[in-house]
Amino acid sequence: MEMPVFSLRLQWWFFLVNLVICIRSLKLESLSSTPTFGNETDKLALLVFKNHLADVPNGVLSSWNDSLHFCQWQGVTCSRRHQRVTVLRLEGQSLAGSLPPIGNLTFLRELVLSNNNLQGSIPTDIGLLRRLQHLNLSTNSLQGEIPVELTNCSNLITVDLTRNNLTGQIPFPFGHMSKLLILRLGRNSVNNLSGMIPSSLYNLSSAIELVFTANRLSGNFMSSMRFSLPQLLRFAIAQNQFIGIIPDILSNISGLELLDVGENYLTGQVPDIGNLINLTTFGVAQNDFTGVIPTSIGKLQNLRQLELSWNRLSGLLPSSLGNLSQLSLYLQQNLLTGSFPAEVGELKNLNELLVSDNKLSGEIPMELGNCLVLEYLDMARNSFLGNIPLSFGFLRGIRFLDLSRNNLSGTIPKELEHLSALLSLNLSYNYLEGEVPSGGVFKNVSGISITGNKKLCGGIRQLQLPACSDIDGFTSQSNW
Repeated sequence: MEMPVFSLRLQWWFFLVNLVICIRSLKLESLSSTPTFGNETDKLALLVFKNHLADVPNGVLSSWNDSLHFCQWQGVTCSRRHQRVTVLRLEGQSLAGSLPPIGNLTFLRELVLSNNNLQGSIPTDIGLLRRLQHLNLSTNSLQGEIPVELTNCSNLITVDLTRNNLTGQIPFPFGHMSKLLILRLGRNSVNNLSGMIPSSLYNLSSAIELVFTANRLSGNFMSSMRFSLPQLLRFAIAQNQFIGIIPDILSNISGLELLDVGENYLTGQVPDIGNLINLTTFGVAQNDFTGVIPTSIGKLQNLRQLELSWNRLSGLLPSSLGNLSQLSLYLQQNLLTGSFPAEVGELKNLNELLVSDNKLSGEIPMELGNCLVLEYLDMARNSFLGNIPLSFGFLRGIRFLDLSRNNLSGTIPKELEHLSALLSLNLSYNYLEGEVPSGGVFKNVSGISITGNKKLCGGIRQLQLPACSDIDGFTSQSNW
């Protein structure tokens, strides 16, 4: 008896379904077995990594055992399809020991081991990590030279090796890493990185951050600055041994937000940086710059830190500084002359103002009392004269006030008693006279200095000043 056509079709349909299921299962088995060797290689590489390091009890590496698949180990991230290690993040875990070979983790894209206690040198097999995009080994105790093999990682976007003990020169091939955006090599203590910044680095047209602060890098700054860095946002070479001048070409990088070349041996004049409208920090402190402060700095509405101290700058303070509402201003140890511009009183967010050790003169403008968030004010060792402004009594957040070694006269304003945040007040070596207040900071003999004002009287007993009634011609402030 022949089977119905419908029954034959139904059997044929079930056969096809089972065939598809078998094929899929075989394919999945094939896929799962294909990366087995790769998976095992990654697992073994992680175990080698673990065995090289000393972990704190019950630390991050305690989860690295067979109770979990290695892709679930803390700090490890794997690709979803092939389960290859792509990210290893173990920052701030108190890991110690030498940095082990890591070149077998060939699918690694991100390696972050910052803020640990790692020692030894950076392994040369790191150059095998051709997929690596982000490397952060900062704040450890790594030693030796930066391996040139690292520059084989042509996909690197960020490299951060700050705060280690690395020595030697910056590898020249760094400049051939066309995808590199951020390179941080600052603050390598002990012997430091030395030599010149490779000229090849100035051809990284995509770079947005180059930081080499606090090393022993040297050379003529100007001669090494033939570059094209149109995307650069942050450039810092402070605390090195560079000579020369600041090249005008830096003024053309309109996107710059931070420019810090302080604590070198640079000379010449402070360049006109009025085009750098995005600049938030400009630091040239502790060099040997001369000339005047460019008035064009007043165009930099985003400027928050202006560090010009410890140079030989002369001339007047530009009144255009009053346009910079976010500013903290560091001008100490220069040769600045003339009066202090009242326009600085417009800086409503001024937090620190340091102008000591100059040749400034005239009266201290009362408008400074409008800078209500001011915490540090140092105007010592100038030639200011006249009275201490009564408006200083409005500086309720001020913690440090130094007006010593000027030509100030008159009495000490009682309004200073109300500055509850004031920890240190230095009025020594002026021509102040009359009664010393006894409230607020004046209660603490270790918090005030009034030495060298020969006509002061009263105050707390520890000051050992004569009673005001014993001074001829004394008139109490309360009778004014």
